[in-house]
Amino acid sequence: MRKSVSILVPVFNRRNYIAECIESALRQKYDKFEIVIVDNFSNDGTWEICQEYAHHDKRIRAIRNESNIGPVRNWLRCARESSGEYSKILFSDDLIDEYCLPKMIDNISEQVAFVYSSARLGGSMQATKMLFNLGKNLTMQTDEYLDLVVNWRAPVSPGAILLRRKDLIDSLESQIISKKKCDFLSHGAGPDVLIMLNTIKKYDFVKYIDEPLSYFRSHADSLTIANKNNTVFEGYTAAVLGYLESNNNNRMLTTFLARQWLKETLTNEHFTSISKFKRMYLENPMEIDSLDVLKLIPKILAKEGIRRLIKKLYF
Repeated sequence: MRKSVSILVPVFNRRNYIAECIESALRQKYDKFEIVIVDNFSNDGTWEICQEYAHHDKRIRAIRNESNIGPVRNWLRCARESSGEYSKILFSDDLIDEYCLPKMIDNISEQVAFVYSSARLGGSMQATKMLFNLGKNLTMQTDEYLDLVVNWRAPVSPGAILLRRKDLIDSLESQIISKKKCDFLSHGAGPDVLIMLNTIKKYDFVKYIDEPLSYFRSHADSLTIANKNNTVFEGYTAAVLGYLESNNNNRMLTTFLARQWLKETLTNEHFTSISKFKRMYLENPMEIDSLDVLKLIPKILAKEGIRRLIKKLYF
């Protein structure tokens, strides 16, 4: 029996991109899916475009919030309004390959937390910059996936994954544990990666497809590109460190802390000591030895090189 999938399209002021996004969803070579669009009170004509598509295709449901409720709450409303057993988040400036749903759904199973693929990043679907590519299809244990996240080799955005609707809702409803008080709900940097991290705790495996089934558009209005006031860095850092600390994973906590401190040191005009960095982000900074963090720095630099590292740390 075919599994039902909901393609979730949260949108706010994406008049120039939303039509192409919806078209890519409609082209799926799969016969049991719906498209749920929730417009977050756009004021640039986006809502009118969404209404037009919904009027002409019964697979589309277009809903509008009465006010802007922020990105994370809008993702959650998308999930709650959907009816599919599985969810595929498609951000309104992104695209998916026409075989995205069938290839992902064929790889999901009872013990698999979610399926994700490599992705393209750039100005067109033919962009050559590849993200998350591991060289071959993989079934990995959840700890292996977590290691990829800590080393920035797996997606921090759910735009490249397919997961169960109930897991998406559970994760988005979960409280974010973080020493550093970031305004997570206003930008979504942090809650997005926690969708995957909260979900892997319930399962044994994660599936990876070594094909670029998603396309992330690079443009000036993208949160990651704009990264105002270092919002993306702080959000991801606080969320992942909070997750690792609350789950008592000191080995990966030390590794992630080292990489994030190194990025701060290489890209910020103001030097922050490791001790201060720990105090900023950890509830119990004394649990992690600063010397253990420092010992990892030469290994990270030797393995990746400074230029490549800076490029990777800028996402």
